[in-house]
Amino acid sequence: MSMLEHALEYARLGYTVVPMIPKTKRPSVKWRELKMKPMSIEDLTAHYTKRPNDNIAIIPASRGMLVVDADTSVSYTHLRAHET
Repeated sequence: MSMLEHALEYARLGYTVVPMIPKTKRPSVKWRELKMKPMSIEDLTAHYTKRPNDNIAIIPASRGMLVVDADTSVSYTHLRAHET
């Protein structure tokens, strides 16, 4: 599947999609505006047609989710020790 197809699938599932600059953790759009008004299917199609290699991030709160990111094995071990 292409990045566009993945982005559209996430959008159809109700996630707010944030296009990301490849190999970075930086959005290629003004993402704060997306919290209030997610990109439409048309907007996503236009974006990924122009920038097909952009990565995908989502705003977890758009689906009522909380994400905890453990970047190192130490933080992962610490996180696991506090599971309930």
